[in-house]
Amino acid sequence: MDSLERLIDARELDVRCPHCQTTNVRTIGWLRDRQEMSCAACEELIVLGTAEIRTLIRTTTRQLRDLSEQLHTQLRCWS
Repeated sequence: MDSLERLIDARELDVRCPHCQTTNVRTIGWLRDRQEMSCAACEELIVLGTAEIRTLIRTTTRQLRDLSEQLHTQLRCWS
């Protein structure tokens, strides 16, 4: 399960700057530990504690965990 958590933390998400619309790519692990970041293009502040970003993190995390469980189930069936 530890490797799954590392995989989830390494998953990259797109964070769009509300000021210049540039897409900034960051990992879930990096985003979890921060409330804000600067846009790489315009250097404006991007607030990360928004419901949209937190929902994206939760949804992606849930999808990866579900996929992992499905794979483990299939492997047990084939054994």
